[in-house]
Amino acid sequence: MLDGFTPSNYMLTARYKIVDKKFNLSIGTEFPGGYRVLKNEEYRSRNVHEIRSSYPINSKTKLSFLYMHGQGRNFEMSNNFYAFYFQRNLKKFTASSQVYALYSSLLNEPIAGVAQKVSVRLKDKIILNLFINSSIAGEDYISNKTIGLEFYL
Repeated sequence: MLDGFTPSNYMLTARYKIVDKKFNLSIGTEFPGGYRVLKNEEYRSRNVHEIRSSYPINSKTKLSFLYMHGQGRNFEMSNNFYAFYFQRNLKKFTASSQVYALYSSLLNEPIAGVAQKVSVRLKDKIILNLFINSSIAGEDYISNKTIGLEFYL
């Protein structure tokens, strides 16, 4: 079923809640810094830090903001990623719509896009994610689909 798929990225993220009220605010970092395997099998490592906030509209709907900053560890890179989310919970399913912008030293110009993620809670600490992304980078239009699993410790 998964023939032809190649893992290209993994990360372990730690987050600390600064404000845990109706308005939530947390900071986080990736350990060991996120690694990406390119088509030529070259490993690239980066440090990534994040700030997340969310505000519930009601018990099933919330608005969120994410800022991530990445720096290359073994290559030249500096990224700044900004995203706004609208999230809706429906029993075992969660639908998230996202509008985002990415500013990267690896790109000639910023990327803007929209994304849709649908998550299904398989078990208490396991979530299956289906992610569809559409980006505009200058005159280029990029679209991709991703399947992922989240495990919570």
